[in-house]
Amino acid sequence: MLAVTGACVAIFGLLGWRVDVNLFSLHGFYRNRLTRCYLGATRVGDDDPRRPHPFTGFDPKDDLPLSSLADQRPFPIVNAAMNLTGGEDLAWQTRRCAAFAFTPAFTGFEFWNSEGRRIGAYRPTAQYAANQFAFLNAPGGILLGNVIATSGAAANPNMGYHTSAALSALMSVFNVRLGRWSGNPLHPTAWRKASPRFGGLPLIKEVFGLLDSRASFLNISDGGHFENLGIYELVRRRCRVVVAVDAGCDPDYQFEDLANAIRKCWTDFGTRIDIDLAPLRPQGDGKHNPSHFAVGCIRYRNAPEPGILLYLKASLTGDETTDVKQYADGHPRFPHQSTSDQFFDENQFESYRELGRHVGLSVFSPLFAPQTPSAAESLTPAQIREALQARLPDHPLLQAKRASG
Repeated sequence: MLAVTGACVAIFGLLGWRVDVNLFSLHGFYRNRLTRCYLGATRVGDDDPRRPHPFTGFDPKDDLPLSSLADQRPFPIVNAAMNLTGGEDLAWQTRRCAAFAFTPAFTGFEFWNSEGRRIGAYRPTAQYAANQFAFLNAPGGILLGNVIATSGAAANPNMGYHTSAALSALMSVFNVRLGRWSGNPLHPTAWRKASPRFGGLPLIKEVFGLLDSRASFLNISDGGHFENLGIYELVRRRCRVVVAVDAGCDPDYQFEDLANAIRKCWTDFGTRIDIDLAPLRPQGDGKHNPSHFAVGCIRYRNAPEPGILLYLKASLTGDETTDVKQYADGHPRFPHQSTSDQFFDENQFESYRELGRHVGLSVFSPLFAPQTPSAAESLTPAQIREALQARLPDHPLLQAKRASG
């Protein structure tokens, strides 16, 4: 028994030392496929043609550092969840995670514990988690593919308020992890590293639920494990106009993701969000909604005027194009089919894409009248932002809210 135990410990120690916990997991597979599907597919032209590997089809140059997007507008904020299943802070026994943000400028987190103490730090993204593998190495810190894969890591041993102790142990043992172990911005040196030096310790922490904010490496997973709409980080930055697109699977229109965001914004920032969702509730046949969107007020503390929340919901109003109506007639759960379906065929993909285009034009085209919908599609982000700030406050729904106080 002692000999077998010693051999198992030795093998575990050797593999934990030599096998990278991020590279040899489903996270690496997920990152490679997302990078190839979206970043690789957009590399066109003869200036720098793709040179894919003959067996895998991957080209390391498909990816790029997140920090290279620093001058891009709109400015991307990629949301993730920092899992916190360990510790004795009673305030975190329900959430079991905190918000973690990747931006081209800075990466990190910030929250207040139950004792009123600020915890967190931000580090320059250009130096964050510089990849240590030569064949993936790129100047400028963490790669965009890694960030997107982490933000969409829905299946993970620890999943915020969805975490189950038994499921966590089972998924850890079988190395089912789409999330990533990232350096803690609070740590003086670990934040510059791509992965833990000894991969066995993170596995032990996953199995026994020992994740906290003081460790040198943090377990980061899908941002939806904390807040699924991205409203939280925009309210933290006190944005004047927030446009939230809810494409989650919500066939009963319970608006769980929106309610979760409203609750967290009030608890953490003291910011009230008032919104009437009646226009988005199905009527009549139960399949069609009066509107694709609702307008609400974001009441920041010590702000002279409330902010504006424009909330778009995946919905049908009956004025969609013929192809979308035909697909909806043949698939009763559209547009709220389960997100467990990861293999959309062409008809399904195009129906969702066309519905999204229809919703966007129906919501925003009136702001740019007398321009036609086709002309509105060519507007720049700056023009759209200017129109939102200038004309959205005059929306009838928002005026009614102001009149009622």
